[in-house]
Amino acid sequence: MFVLAFCLCAAGCAAYSKKPIEEVEPVEFPAGRILTLSEEQLLFLDWHIAYRSGAHVTEKRIVPGPAVEFDIYFPSNSPDSRSLDIVSSGEGGRGNLVGADIRDYEIFALKLTLVSVNGQSEPDMKQRIVAGAVIGPTDKGRLCTYEPVILGLADTEKTVIAKTPVSADKIYQIGFHVHMQNPQDWDQSGSIIRLRVEPVVEEVDANDVAAAVSDNVAETHFATEDSYSAGAPVITSMPVTTATADILYSYDVDAIDPDVGDRLTYSLTTKPANMTINPATGLIMWQPTSDQGGTNEVVVVKVTDSNSIPAVATQSFTITVNPTPYEVTKLGVLNGYNQRSRKTLLADGKVNLVQAGDNKWMETNFGSFTSYIFSEIAIPPNALIRSVVVFVEHFEEERFAQGKLEWSIDIGRGWPFKRAVLASIKAEVHIGESNEAVDSWDITSLVDTNEKINNLQLEVKNNNNTVSSKTLIDYIYVVVTLE
Repeated sequence: MFVLAFCLCAAGCAAYSKKPIEEVEPVEFPAGRILTLSEEQLLFLDWHIAYRSGAHVTEKRIVPGPAVEFDIYFPSNSPDSRSLDIVSSGEGGRGNLVGADIRDYEIFALKLTLVSVNGQSEPDMKQRIVAGAVIGPTDKGRLCTYEPVILGLADTEKTVIAKTPVSADKIYQIGFHVHMQNPQDWDQSGSIIRLRVEPVVEEVDANDVAAAVSDNVAETHFATEDSYSAGAPVITSMPVTTATADILYSYDVDAIDPDVGDRLTYSLTTKPANMTINPATGLIMWQPTSDQGGTNEVVVVKVTDSNSIPAVATQSFTITVNPTPYEVTKLGVLNGYNQRSRKTLLADGKVNLVQAGDNKWMETNFGSFTSYIFSEIAIPPNALIRSVVVFVEHFEEERFAQGKLEWSIDIGRGWPFKRAVLASIKAEVHIGESNEAVDSWDITSLVDTNEKINNLQLEVKNNNNTVSSKTLIDYIYVVVTLE
């Protein structure tokens, strides 16, 4: 087996040192395809001096296995405190393996086990980490390389084998990397994890290592020829793999990039019909139709950074679409009233503007409102109203301030004032057509009877009085679910 040393950056590999690879003391490794580290070599791993004020190792110890346990402290869940590289590199760490000949190896692998988070190890805890075995340089001349794996406290996520290809003749850096997945699930005031790191036994075949890894990486991988390179983005979120016909599905793809200032662009290379992704935020929105119930839909997300030679990460997953378990009815806009024109939408020939998501927008000017009424539904006497949700696809013009878009739920059919207001909210503002989005409002508690649903009004009010910015609505509908 074999041991390494190296120094990494947050969520990836970064070129902190420009020192050439130097022969230190020649190290001989036994023949084999898998390169790994002994417990003594693991104990010598360190972290770059620049990170000692951020995430750092508080203690490391040899435990039966043989293995080494690392107590790793993350001071907060902020970007500069939630990532750490524990490596040997000859700079900052102890580089006793720098210059070692590794040309006979194919894979560098370590066995990783998440022992606890803040001293607790309950399998239902939400905290997860992204980790990887790292080694460098690469055959592309990059500093280091790793493939991300996901570690959690559930039995199926607790232990993984992390591996990465060996693509250079000599070692410059070696070790492992960890960072928080979904930082919002972690304590803002700091967390400490206990991570057990073990050698991969020599008898394990390289193909078995690769198979073990593929079961634990959530099908997240880099997809370009230069995929195992410093500077590439890493997708850190776990996909939502179930959906229900006629119900809105969403998955917010999260990715990080080690290069400061890089802009990430999200896209879908494979997707079912009508699925969309926000290129700037990674939010996937989709409403499968009733005829898609019982199907499996393949999705491939691509994240591209803004380097002159872009680096790419992809995530592939399958969504199982369950049939609608309840009776679901979509209510479209029947008519409406625009305060500025003092006309109904039907009389003004504009009701069609909000009856489909077709990039034909109903505009509501600053300091005015537009009200909408919906088609009716016949609810059987013995039926229960499970949910009533309003969906609005919209965007706002430049300079439209947050907090100035107001939606209210009213009861009544008359205009302009023959209605009773049940509730109002400050709706999310999305600036620019490229950021058009669908927002939902669950109004089940407000309209819990057949009469209220069939007298429902949605009022969209533009309170942006100081600037002449409009809110533009592409599509409005209400989904009623009965059981």
